[in-house]
Parts: sequence; structure tokens; C-alpha cells
Amino acid sequence: MHLTKPEVERFYHLWFPLLHYVNQQRNLVPSFPQAWHEAQVAPEVVLPLRGYGVLGLTSSIEETIGPYLPIYVQAVLIPFEDRIIYDSLLSSYPIVFGGGYRRSLKDTYRNIQERGGIITRLPPGDEASGLARVDVSNRKVLTAFQKALGISGLSPKMIQEHMGNLTAFADEFLNQQAPPRLLLDLTQREIESYQVQQKGNFNFVSFKRFVRFLRDTERMDRDEADRLLQFFRGK
Repeated sequence: MHLTKPEVERFYHLWFPLLHYVNQQRNLVPSFPQAWHEAQVAPEVVLPLRGYGVLGLTSSIEETIGPYLPIYVQAVLIPFEDRIIYDSLLSSYPIVFGGGYRRSLKDTYRNIQERGGIITRLPPGDEASGLARVDVSNRKVLTAFQKALGISGLSPKMIQEHMGNLTAFADEFLNQQAPPRLLLDLTQREIESYQVQQKGNFNFVSFKRFVRFLRDTERMDRDEADRLLQFFRGK
């Protein structure tokens, strides 16, 4: 995705006079046009002027750097109106990422997606949209949990029971907190409070399986997960 043509034109109408002024004050390059339609400017001319934030606008990231990721680049990110856009002058480096690092990046991306998603607008949103983001994040985690239960060989009936218990916990308890809470941030206090709310109708096995899933997929700190599992063993 990229900005619309009128937005691109408006940005360049602001950007070129600013770069022109910076160059007049600092004399960083021999010359720089005041209006963006007057000349084509090579990246090597622009680079010395852009430390405060220069944005490329007309192409998507994939169109600029290609589909083969990850790739190490240097760029500048700044807000434009209510969106975050990137500098059109990307500097890439011929670095090859090994399998371990690629997995780490993938896990980081997954963690971001499951903790509210990537912020593409500023400000991120109001309280209502915050609840929506938490709900979406919890659904993503529950989907991953369901897949893990399927791989473990459980019967469809047991999978449905465990999923129902965790979904109810997210909907009836976590989403009702102020602010709403993520399943990824599960605590012993929340489990105990929900147990009281359920008045005995509580399945510890479902939560034990869920905590093991969080631990084994590195979605929860191992020490914290082990403390919760120790708590379950006393029940």
C-alpha cells in the first residue's frame, strides 16, 4: 500500500522547499531545487539533507526491496498526518541471515501480531478500538493453541472443550477488565479470580494445557510458566 497521488504531491510540495532551505543554511550539496517538479534528484544528493526525516511515498515496501525477506536496510520512519510512512531512500546491506536469526525474526513478528498488531496509524486508537485489538490478539493466540492441541493427538471433543474454556475466559473475564487483558499476560491472580467467578465450574486441565503451550512456544517466560504449573499441581 502507498499514499494517494494528491497526498504524494502535497508531501513533495512540503519536502522539497524544506530540503532546499536546509541546503541553503548548511551548504551540504552543490545545489537543490526548491520545487519538486523542477528536476529529478539523485539519492546521493538527497541523503546528506535527510537526517530529520525524508519519506518515500509512491511504492510499497515489497515493490521497493523485493519479496525476498528478511533484508537489512537503513531508513527513516516519521508520521505523516495520521499514518506512519517510510523514507523512500532505503540503504540495503548484503547480509545473509541464518536460520536461527530468521526464526527469531519470525517469532518477534508473531509476538507483535498477537500483542495488538502493527500500528499503522497515529494515535493507535481509543478505548473501544483497544478492546477490539485485544480481542483480535486473543483470537490469534487461541487459534494457535487449537492447532497445537490438534497436533498433540487429542480427540475433537477434548479440543472443543479446552477451546471453549479458554474462549469463555477471554470473553467473560479478560475482555471485561479495565483495560482489557491479553491471554499472553495470564497471571495466577486472574486465574484465581475467574475461578471464584465461576463458582466451582472451572477446568484446571484446560488452563494447564494452555500454559504449557505458552511456555513451549516461548510466548510466556519459562520461569513464570513453571510457577503457574506448580500452582496447578496443588489443585
